[in-house]
Amino acid sequence: MNELQQVINFTDADLKANTDGYLSANQRDYLSSRQQRSRKLLIGITSVIVMMAIGAILLGSLGMIVLGVMALVLGIMSLVEYVIGYQSYTRDLNAPEIETIQGVVHYIWRGDSIMGIETYPSGIRIGDIQFLLMEDQARAFVEGKIYALHFAPATHTLLSAELVVLRHDLSDDAEIAYWDDSLTENYSTSEH
Repeated sequence: MNELQQVINFTDADLKANTDGYLSANQRDYLSSRQQRSRKLLIGITSVIVMMAIGAILLGSLGMIVLGVMALVLGIMSLVEYVIGYQSYTRDLNAPEIETIQGVVHYIWRGDSIMGIETYPSGIRIGDIQFLLMEDQARAFVEGKIYALHFAPATHTLLSAELVVLRHDLSDDAEIAYWDDSLTENYSTSEH
């Protein structure tokens, strides 16, 4: 097991499943446990709101105001948890495929002091896609190297990752084509 597998917590079997485009049994269990934790939190918050409503009725007008405001705040928190937590995990578990992005990894730096001098990576990004990680997880990636990252689409949970090694198997007479926007601009302006 390499360092990347240890800190992100995936196995070769998980990586194989992700490469094929789906969740492994272990990853499905993990997301399901997160979904159940979210469900338990929702039940707990709902229970507190019901007890606060009963308490507000028993305490009278001042109690209604105080406990009513607190219940409203908890109700908003419960709604957010339902939409962001429970429903997101449900969408990930029901999704036909996971998502994969491939590209050069860059660190997301975060200041650790008031002056912002001491910094540490708090995540990684490929293009515009970011993953917030623990520092040891972020440092398991080599900045500037190409990786394939496999993740759950709704929660954006990083499931597994692999270093992409580019091979140069081209013969000496092979032609390599690439798009250069500056040549296109010069060409189109010279036609007019």
